[in-house]
Amino acid sequence: MRFVVLCILGVALVATPAFARDEYQVKGAFLFNFARYVTWSASPADSGTDLPICVAGDASVTETVSNVIGGKTLDGRRVSVHQTRGLADAGHCRVLFVTRTADLGDSAVATSMTRAGLLTVGEDADFLTRGGVVRFTEDAGKIRFEVNQVAARSAGLKFSANLLRLAKRVID
Repeated sequence: MRFVVLCILGVALVATPAFARDEYQVKGAFLFNFARYVTWSASPADSGTDLPICVAGDASVTETVSNVIGGKTLDGRRVSVHQTRGLADAGHCRVLFVTRTADLGDSAVATSMTRAGLLTVGEDADFLTRGGVVRFTEDAGKIRFEVNQVAARSAGLKFSANLLRLAKRVID
């Protein structure tokens, strides 16, 4: 199983320097694979045929992510990518990618980011300490990720052990 996870994420982790490809194409692939290797607690968003992935920030990022993963299927559900203004507008989302251009403000961010069934992924240095679940980092020109297991548990999310082994850092 670990080999399969490595193969799926291998291009983004090993072979793709951030400067050689559009970083948001790589991050889009990561978002898809994070959704593949997380188990969600039941929530109202489970009903339906789509797996909504939302992007808060610049619309060009949403377009890039949509071009990479929009329309793919995961466990029989079609991935749909949506632009959102932030946490208050993300009620239908299963994954919320908060780009560095998003302005979430400081009030109640930690509480909102641990909403049941919402996998939050961000780029800011303090994203995990503010309650986010996954944060993208860059290491030697490669895009990597860190995981906040405390926030994941609060949101009712469980990551595959194999995916956690690939993380640069895991906060327990």
